[in-house]
Amino acid sequence: MEITKLENSNRELEVDVTVKERTNLEKEEEIRELEKKKEIDTSLSNKKVKDSFKSTILNE
Repeated sequence: MEITKLENSNRELEVDVTVKERTNLEKEEEIRELEKKKEIDTSLSNKKVKDSFKSTILNE
């Protein structure tokens, strides 16, 4: 009986660890996606500034 309780407890701990690992992986993926989006947004913003600057120079 005691072994069964220990085995069940061990399984529960393994499940907890697996869930936490999965949660961490999902968070890491979300962070990568946000960083990528930020990088793209920055690139677009920089392009707009360059285009605006070129337009200003050409119109002077």
